[in-house]
Amino acid sequence: MGARRVLDLGTGTGIWSVEYEPGGYFEAQDMALPLGCDDGTLTVDSDLWKWVLLVMEGMEKFGRPVSAAQQWKQLMEAAGFVDVVETIYKWPTNRWPRDKHYKEIGMWSLENMDQALEPATLAPLTRALGWSYEEVIVLVNTLYTAANLTDR
Repeated sequence: MGARRVLDLGTGTGIWSVEYEPGGYFEAQDMALPLGCDDGTLTVDSDLWKWVLLVMEGMEKFGRPVSAAQQWKQLMEAAGFVDVVETIYKWPTNRWPRDKHYKEIGMWSLENMDQALEPATLAPLTRALGWSYEEVIVLVNTLYTAANLTDR
C-alpha cells in the first residue's frame, strides 16, 4: 500500500522515522547544487557561478543546504534501505544542446529559471546574507540578461 510513515527525510534535524511496507520504495527528484557543466562554459568568474555560491551559502545559514541531492543515496543506505539505486541525469539549463531532447529540456529549464530566479534568490541573500532588496534585483537582472531571459 506504500509508505505508512515518513518524517523528516534529510531536512537536517536528524529525526529519521521511516516505516515502509515490505517491498515499498522511495523515489525523489532534486536539482543538485552546485551546478555542473560538461563543456567548460560555466566558469568560476561567471555571474551564474557566483549566484550559485551565494544561494548555497545563504541556504546553509538557514540550516537548509541545497546540496542534499548528492547525499541522498548515502543517507538512505545509512538509514537501512537496501538495493538503493541512484540515477543521475544530464539536465541542460539552456537551449544550446544540439540534441532535440536536451534542447527541449533546456527550454523548460529556462522557463523554470525565468519564473523562479528572483524568488529563489531573495530569501537567502536578504535574510541570511544581509543583502538589500535592490542589490538582489541588480544581481537577478544581470543573470536574466546573461541567460537571455525575459526582459526585466
